[in-house]
Amino acid sequence: MPRKRTALPQFTVSTHATLRDDTTTLLMAQIDVVVRMVCAYADGVMLSEVVAGGPAHWRVIFGRAFRAGKGLPAHSLDDLADNLFLFFSSVHIWKHGHQVPRVILDAVEEVMPPTQKEIAAAWEIDSASSEDGRRYMYGPGGPEQALKELRDMPVSPTKQ
Repeated sequence: MPRKRTALPQFTVSTHATLRDDTTTLLMAQIDVVVRMVCAYADGVMLSEVVAGGPAHWRVIFGRAFRAGKGLPAHSLDDLADNLFLFFSSVHIWKHGHQVPRVILDAVEEVMPPTQKEIAAAWEIDSASSEDGRRYMYGPGGPEQALKELRDMPVSPTKQ
């Protein structure tokens, strides 16, 4: 008597496809973070920096960030970087009109770290190691006057 053949279970996704889908999902999530980071700042400085650098500079930066350790082919990343640069350019035009990105970057006030002289001056006042610091910490009479005022204060009796 012939034996009835049983069908093997059909899997719609193979192991390789699942790995590929997971890698694609992870890559898309990371690209989403980059797009949000570049476009989200209200002042538009980062967006202007990307557009002002040009597509070749963006391609290098994007390639450094996404090529390392991900095993992605360079031509795919270059195409993706070019498309993202076109997107950033259109967002820049939408936000700032046809204003040149360099003009926006020139208007940004750059905050410089304090100089060594400014740090030393702040340290002197905080530590009361200079005449200005003594006046700041103890008042115009200096530490002796402050101690005299503390000694002359009436002491209230404590409750027992």
